[in-house]
Amino acid sequence: MGLAPAYGVALIAGGVIGVGNALVDVTAFTLIARMAPHGVLARVFGVLESLGAFALGAGALLAPLLIALLGVTRALVAVGVIAPVACLLWWRRLAEIDRSVAVRTDDIWLLRQVPMLRPLPVPVLEQLAQGVSRADVPTGELVFEAGDSGDSFYVVDQGSVRVLDQDRVVRMMGRGEGFGRSRLLGRTTRTMTVRAVDDVRLCGISSDVKAPASGL
Repeated sequence: MGLAPAYGVALIAGGVIGVGNALVDVTAFTLIARMAPHGVLARVFGVLESLGAFALGAGALLAPLLIALLGVTRALVAVGVIAPVACLLWWRRLAEIDRSVAVRTDDIWLLRQVPMLRPLPVPVLEQLAQGVSRADVPTGELVFEAGDSGDSFYVVDQGSVRVLDQDRVVRMMGRGEGFGRSRLLGRTTRTMTVRAVDDVRLCGISSDVKAPASGL
């Protein structure tokens, strides 16, 4: 609008701003809700809303001063370049955040394949996914042995494992299947031995992971 001060341009630009605000609001609030720990989520949104209200008031006070110093056209250009410049300066960090959320989405999909976890609502799975740790186990190696102490529940992400009761094969497990669910209640002794059939990648959830009280 500053570069081409015409009614038609202003009308189109206003529509673009409206659509952009809607997309940014939905995306930003959803992203923050996915990334912030559940216990501090209310405080995070409280700070966000407070900063927004402060910025709105500061902008209302500074706009007349900016117009007086630069004129209407230059003031519009000066304000309009703030967001693009900020995006360019923070592009790498924003891209890293986007990639981390994509990985989290994959973790949530994997957790939903486990019958025990499937009924949980998405916010609970989101919190569990925040605490997922990965471990690679080579072919033939033990994941753990009967008698070991542990507090982690594992979900097979890649490969397959064999569950053994001494030398007897109890079950074979592949992608999306989990074992050790009683360990989510705390550190206990393993009753079975689990060995990797081939190269395995496991996603582990420790009993220390805090999920919302409405869930797990």
